[in-house]
Amino acid sequence: MKFLWRVWRTLATLWCFFTFAVGGAVLGTTIIPLVWLRWRKQEDRHRVGRNIVRWSFFLFVWMMRITGVLKLRIEGRETLLRSGNLVLANHPTLIDFVILASVVPQADCVVKGELERDWFKRWGVKLAGYIPNHDGESTVAQARRSLDSGNNMIIFPEGTRTLPGMPVKFQKGAAQVAVRIKQDITPVFIQSTPSNLEKGGAWYLAPKHPIRIVMRVKAGIPVKPFLSARPDQPALAARDLNEHLQQFFNKEVAHARA
Repeated sequence: MKFLWRVWRTLATLWCFFTFAVGGAVLGTTIIPLVWLRWRKQEDRHRVGRNIVRWSFFLFVWMMRITGVLKLRIEGRETLLRSGNLVLANHPTLIDFVILASVVPQADCVVKGELERDWFKRWGVKLAGYIPNHDGESTVAQARRSLDSGNNMIIFPEGTRTLPGMPVKFQKGAAQVAVRIKQDITPVFIQSTPSNLEKGGAWYLAPKHPIRIVMRVKAGIPVKPFLSARPDQPALAARDLNEHLQQFFNKEVAHARA
């Protein structure tokens, strides 16, 4: 029975990701042209696009849960439903952003520039108007405009998935954004059991047990103390904040493993 259950979850995993890829193709060939024809202003297009992406991701996550591939718990979900959050999260699995964006309304995101060239992923990026990390100044300015307009911003400071068993190591970009726009941080700690969705895992092969992901929304981290300590040195304030964030998340990781 355990073998058959694993076979079923492998087939269900393949089906879920197949529908995800097909959904990306549908967005690119039908939905985006319709949105572009119906809404003339870019802000309106992106607002509608983020709603479409959110519900598409919601259906994908629901499919993974209903088929037994994924077990998910989100603690502090009500905080994520507010507007104007700068959400920083660790990144252990392939679907961290998909899960967060399925919950967070009007979720904007800073993404790798190469995603604009990924045939399957670029449609969602284009439709939602996500911010590419090509240029630091432009990224900060766009993030400020997005949050000021009531959107939420999701950033993974690691930039890529963490290797299993390795400590969290953040790049400075997320801290620099927080300091430059003077925006308090909503940290989300993501814990996952060993699975096929971790870096180096075979996403198409289900693990022995269903994937279990727990997302915990932690108490907000204000940026004012870091700015006050370095009033004329924003780069150093960002460095201090980044070190604090690394320590904070690594403590959560150590606690989860204990």
